[in-house]
Amino acid sequence: GETRATGSTPERSKVSRIVFGFAGMRLSSDDEELLHRLALVGAFARGRLPDRRKLSRFLAGQAPDFLLRFPGLVVLRDSTFLLRFFCTPLANLFTDDCRSDGQAWQAGDADLRWEYRLDEDEFSVIGFQRRLVLGRPLPQQHSSHSLYKRMANFFGSAEQSHKKASMASAAALSGPSLNSEEDVLHASEMPTFGGHLSATDSELLLTYLTVPYLRIPLVLHLFNDRSRLGALACPQLQTMLDA
Repeated sequence: GETRATGSTPERSKVSRIVFGFAGMRLSSDDEELLHRLALVGAFARGRLPDRRKLSRFLAGQAPDFLLRFPGLVVLRDSTFLLRFFCTPLANLFTDDCRSDGQAWQAGDADLRWEYRLDEDEFSVIGFQRRLVLGRPLPQQHSSHSLYKRMANFFGSAEQSHKKASMASAAALSGPSLNSEEDVLHASEMPTFGGHLSATDSELLLTYLTVPYLRIPLVLHLFNDRSRLGALACPQLQTMLDA
């Protein structure tokens, strides 16, 4: 928070600030405030505060002394950009499963090259062999084999007709009639997975798999017990846990 003086009594107030949102691929007012403070600390102000365009050049590394003075800023800038890039469905995601030369993606392909383009008044960010942009609509001709599609399938946002049934479900392990906790509780027989689990443990497992969001920690906790750890020798349970 910030400390404000009111008479002789300091008053604390919480101020929410968001940096490196890169909305419109430009600096926000919070970004400018952060960079102004760094410019003052690093003696880059030289009599007056740099304007937004100069600050943009600082962040893009086009005035390299600035990032040499604050190397941690590069890590914060790039990691924040990539996190936002991969989390938004509006991102202009790259479409290929591999590099243009047919080789698999390497860690170095994720290195971002920044440039502030004065004529466009926005950042240009190059990574994964193309320009990466936040907040732009996905092209209509987007490949069906794209990373976006694969990520959408993983998070369940793709069209239902294109989704495969998850093996981490009670229905996949014991039959299509088990779709809820109530179905599991009323089932007349529990699978034992070749004797690897007791009927009681099997009922617990199938019940956990019907719980949205919490099923991962619940299932991991179940198999964290030494008495059940050996059950993972069962290929069916391995596939379930891997899914």
